Amino acid sequence: MFVVVICCCCKENAKNLKLYWEFLQDEGLDWKTIKLDQLAEFIHWLRNPNPGIYPITPTEATRTNRTINQILSTISSFDEFHARLGNFSGVELTTNKVAYPSQYKPFLYGIANQSQVRKRLLKVKEPKRFPKCLTSIQVQQLIKACNTLRDKFLICLLYETGLRIGEALGLRHEDMLTEGRNEIFVRFRENINGARAKSRVERLLAVNIDLMRLYSNYLIDEYPVEADCDYVFVNIKSGQIGEPMKVSRAKALFQDLSDKTGIHVSPHLLRHTLATRMVNEGVPLTVIQKYLGHKSPDMTMTYAHIHDQTMRACIDKFHGKVVNISGETVVVNSSLDHNQDLQWMRRNILAQALPNGSCARPMIKGACPHANACLTCNDFRTTIEFLSQHKEQHKHCTEMIDKAKLNGWQRQVEMNEQILQSLEKIIDSLEKSDE
Repeated sequence: MFVVVICCCCKENAKNLKLYWEFLQDEGLDWKTIKLDQLAEFIHWLRNPNPGIYPITPTEATRTNRTINQILSTISSFDEFHARLGNFSGVELTTNKVAYPSQYKPFLYGIANQSQVRKRLLKVKEPKRFPKCLTSIQVQQLIKACNTLRDKFLICLLYETGLRIGEALGLRHEDMLTEGRNEIFVRFRENINGARAKSRVERLLAVNIDLMRLYSNYLIDEYPVEADCDYVFVNIKSGQIGEPMKVSRAKALFQDLSDKTGIHVSPHLLRHTLATRMVNEGVPLTVIQKYLGHKSPDMTMTYAHIHDQTMRACIDKFHGKVVNISGETVVVNSSLDHNQDLQWMRRNILAQALPNGSCARPMIKGACPHANACLTCNDFRTTIEFLSQHKEQHKHCTEMIDKAKLNGWQRQVEMNEQILQSLEKIIDSLEKSDE
């Protein structure tokens, strides 16, 4: 008896070729002599939900451009294979091109050997997609939905280290450096469970002690005694107990978690999430690149999203942050910046200068009703250039409160405590923008 194992790629290629043959049959074409314009019609056939009918109003395409490109890639490989066998005489869908962009000419251009790559001629433009990320609350929900310590440890491991699922399932106990180091050694191996590390570059990952404690608890409470291997992740309830956990079992686990929580999750999504967290926490890209095992910074940026709040904080720092008495950032109208007359108006008419900032109350509204109570007024504005004055006033205000308390001046205590609270918020906010 012969057992034929068909991989996912083979199934997809078979489906793509089936669609191609349906198109050829509908149009009465021969795959051996097909032309480029006829293949362009194939793209329209894939998009149109009703082949042969041309709608007047815009209609949503049956397939995305990404799916169409995958189908075209299959057709291209199929034709190229048969062209080498001499069975195909149609138009070539690929061409040889220099590996670097044509607008850039490297050193010794025209002298050194130029490596060429195969590039498809027929390709539709795909909209740029950014991978989604999980929130910390969603990750906690996934961890709570796990039934075993092994599964909880796997989720936490992927969330904290960003390991690929093949790298995680290929870990051995010798890779878990727990003796005061809290590190995980990731290396390329041939694994009997089919798990495979994408990169051959070895790396050492520092992790927190809580993750290592969870690993220890998993070993003590759940790791099978009969396990005859040194793999970290093994079968503990189903399958051959003690055998290394396979990728298919891990995928089933994530599907089960998705069904339980309603959160669409995959092992690689946890990797995207880690990269985004690290970027928004200010970790240098070179560090993230090495931690994730990427060959180039471009690969790292594919996974990383800069949150709107992070970008706003950076822009505020670049332009000079303006805060109110609550330490909140105030958006300054930048439309006046390039006009000197309007700048003079803003300084002299739209606002009033103060020793430690400015008042946003326009002078045309008349005198200020607060009488030297700027640090309790919502119209008050200040920037980092006045930070030293705020610190000096904070010190003076603290001394005033202490003296008022000694003398029983309750009204003075209440007034100055309100000012002190505003100063603390302002100083804290301005110091963060200066980091």
